[in-house]
Amino acid sequence: GKLFYRLVQQAVAVSPAPYDAILKHVRGRRSRKHKQ
Repeated sequence: GKLFYRLVQQAVAVSPAPYDAILKHVRGRRSRKHKQ
């Protein structure tokens, strides 16, 4: 968990643009209960 967070932080430091995309991806992957 911490390793992933660290990786995300590094990515944000490099380019804060894809941060939103990563967050959306993680949220979408986590929300696998409801089928779309």
